[in-house]
Amino acid sequence: MKITNKSTIDSWSNFTNEDLANFGDDGDSARKYLIDPVIFDLAGNIKNKLVLDAGCGNGYFSRKLAHEGAKVTGVEPSINLFNYCIKKENQDSLGIAYLQQDLSELEIDKQFDTVLLINVLMDIPDYKSALQNCVTTLKPGGEIIISILHPAFPGFEKDWSSLGHVQITEYFNAEPVKQKYGFFFPRPLSTYINDLISMGCNINRLVEPQLSGSAEESRNKHIPQFLIIKATKN
Repeated sequence: MKITNKSTIDSWSNFTNEDLANFGDDGDSARKYLIDPVIFDLAGNIKNKLVLDAGCGNGYFSRKLAHEGAKVTGVEPSINLFNYCIKKENQDSLGIAYLQQDLSELEIDKQFDTVLLINVLMDIPDYKSALQNCVTTLKPGGEIIISILHPAFPGFEKDWSSLGHVQITEYFNAEPVKQKYGFFFPRPLSTYINDLISMGCNINRLVEPQLSGSAEESRNKHIPQFLIIKATKN
């Protein structure tokens, strides 16, 4: 089976109402406690800034950004998730512009102060075109913030609970991992870093979010599940 951007988008277009409800308007626990606080810290003051939420899913983070005063454009290719974004905007207009586009074919007549790719690139077969298009939309001096599953420490909380450790058998040539929707493509950390550099960005900061003082998701007290990269366009 050949995994393409189209087959991936088709799979994510089957995102169910039940899963939308379970994810919620504030995101799941990983987003709320690990990823989102770091993204807001790295992004700084976003009031009146033009922000692209690339691969925005159900649009929950676009709405959070809008509530903080950002002028947000959200891009989501899968139809069910895109329709949910439009539905929420119609119910409570926050001035968010949503586009239904494949990031690897992104066409947008605007330049942004900040681009966010939150848990997106590792799910895209043609990730490099998607990343290049996102960098292209940045103003000079603009910032791009990327969150991915940590390539060096695979697995989830359930794996940690059963094994008590992280297990990895292949890092450089790992096979795509089937998910409920689409596939996860494990790529070496150096892939994303070197691609950003080759696309004219300076790496500013790497963050491996860590939980502390919580009984939930104990894996993340000891081994990071996510890696967050901030870079600036030259």
